[in-house]
Amino acid sequence: FAGGIFLFFLICSVPSMGRTHRVFQECLAAILNKNVMITVFASLAISLLRIWFILHACSSAALLMSIINPVQVRVELFGEWHLVPRMAWSPLFLKGLFFYTFGTFWILEFMSFCNKYITAQILCHTYFSLKALNTRGEEIRHGQQSPLYYAVSSLCRYHLGSVAYAALMAFPCRSVRFLMGFFVPDRPNLHKSLNQQYRIAYYLFYPLIQLDLHVLRFFKDSV
Repeated sequence: FAGGIFLFFLICSVPSMGRTHRVFQECLAAILNKNVMITVFASLAISLLRIWFILHACSSAALLMSIINPVQVRVELFGEWHLVPRMAWSPLFLKGLFFYTFGTFWILEFMSFCNKYITAQILCHTYFSLKALNTRGEEIRHGQQSPLYYAVSSLCRYHLGSVAYAALMAFPCRSVRFLMGFFVPDRPNLHKSLNQQYRIAYYLFYPLIQLDLHVLRFFKDSV
């Protein structure tokens, strides 16, 4: 019985198999497009660069931990106190650790935002600048030849400071929004809700809601 049902649906789907095959070929051609592959390999290169930087920061932190200072330790020997030279851990490590932690986080976030910006630029630039054909199959627009160069050049020339600023502010803003989510739902028109508790929460957390609406929600890492 089950085999008969399967055979029935298989026979009914035969007319649509040709169209499905053409759709599959178009999707495969879009995936294997040169610009899409450039996006994949560019993201992979930036990810490998981030891994290398993490290893470099870890090795630098390990070197800071190995810094030691000579100190004089009072030791009692046979009822008499003596100063004995010893090597102790240096507090310089704590100062360097804060610097490396902040710098490593900022640079990694900056690389991540650069990766997302380049990916978005390549995909949007490719989509809006596709080759155009008329009804006779003649090409009327050539399209862009190097979207990766356009994405990297626009990043370095116009948006480098914006990306660095967003990388610095994204984590604090995400943290504040995450904490706000425990008290206030993410609804701009909360004061118009029929739920009385939501209206009370709106007036109670009004400064935080306005901060979210005008500042925090713009520091997103989505593209």
